[in-house]
Amino acid sequence: MPTVQVLKLREMGTDTVIPIRRSAQLGRSPDLTWAADRPIPIHHGLLELAIQIDGTADRVSRNHCAIYRHGNGEFFAVDLRSRNGTTLNHAQLEPGKLYPLRAGNRLLLGNAVGFEVASIEDIIVNNYALLVGHSGGNLEDIKNNTSIIAHELHSRGFAGNIETLIDKQATPKSVVQAIERIAEKATPDSHTLFYYAGHGSASLGGIFGGLVLGNWFTGMYSYLSPVELHGALGKVEGKKAAIIDACFSGAFIDGASPDTLVITAAPAYWISVQTKERRFGRRQWMGVLTEHLVQYFRDHPHTFNLAGLQEKFEHGIPIDHYLIRRVYPQVNDVTRFTIVAAAPLRDGSSYRRR
Repeated sequence: MPTVQVLKLREMGTDTVIPIRRSAQLGRSPDLTWAADRPIPIHHGLLELAIQIDGTADRVSRNHCAIYRHGNGEFFAVDLRSRNGTTLNHAQLEPGKLYPLRAGNRLLLGNAVGFEVASIEDIIVNNYALLVGHSGGNLEDIKNNTSIIAHELHSRGFAGNIETLIDKQATPKSVVQAIERIAEKATPDSHTLFYYAGHGSASLGGIFGGLVLGNWFTGMYSYLSPVELHGALGKVEGKKAAIIDACFSGAFIDGASPDTLVITAAPAYWISVQTKERRFGRRQWMGVLTEHLVQYFRDHPHTFNLAGLQEKFEHGIPIDHYLIRRVYPQVNDVTRFTIVAAAPLRDGSSYRRR
């Protein structure tokens, strides 16, 4: 199985352990914004997430020090020209210089907050994702949307276990077979994400219609029904999420197993809202549901938590009251979510990073 290397920092005097898979900043700042009154160190541009230190630690700078992960997997500590300095095993760090980290090393930030490198270990990747996109001849940049989500999942414990099927590669048979391959490997502690972006058709009785799959331009396309999708997902152990950004996707709410969180873009007989915005430096079509999924990832740069994802979609999406309501059907005493006509994000040009 694929593995990912993780450095675990334990805050001294507490049971708090912070897992770090990539380059991260330690400091009072909740994001990677740099204080304007100091030169920006070269390594700051390579950081990917910010770990906020308690604001009462006034001897800790906003941008104090960083854990930098080299391309070969080795971790280093870097003082970011902090006001009160950083020490490694009682030795003062020279600002901007890389110092290798080993298990048992101790970092002290400005005589205020101390951390111990609890371990640096390989973690088995036991999470799985199947990302399916179908442009249907008129949906722009579906391939780019799935690649964005794949990139976000890569650093959250899914690396090496992400499969993408686009347009004619995605047939009902190939999708079911991909889920069956996941079922052969998944364990009770796995997280499995199924994501579909594309066209959907109204489903009668959960059997006819569903997700449009196959070669649209040759007319060789067919449908993956709710019965077929949930029948395949039901064989996968662990927690699962089915996120479907398509018209009539609410048909997939019924029939899911209790361990599957279902998030859809529209009720069973309604058309999903699409919005055209500038995203990630290019202009593209992206469904509103996908927008908010990406926003969730950007707000949680080093985690993927199905409970947190559920809360995001239940409470965190603004709804335009001139459009339609959200509905929360109950299936086997488990709430399934249908997100209907969510308003576009207020600011599409940037994302907060915590």
